[in-house]
Amino acid sequence: MAMEPGRARRRVNAPTVLLQVRVDPEIFELVNEAAAASGAAKALYMQTLLHDLAATGGRLPVLDIGRPQLEELPIPAA
Repeated sequence: MAMEPGRARRRVNAPTVLLQVRVDPEIFELVNEAAAASGAAKALYMQTLLHDLAATGGRLPVLDIGRPQLEELPIPAA
């Protein structure tokens, strides 16, 4: 998908790596809206957002996502 003309872009030949993620459609729309309101491409918007979060605390925050732990099976020791 081509980027709209007039959007802010990172500098030419800036080193980058690919980061692909899947998100809920609602989050996708929120990112689209925020990037458009900021006048930036989605990639630059997300890079700036993550950079600002990391700069605030010296790293990205660790989240308590609460992944459910599988139940431990009652296997007697040998």
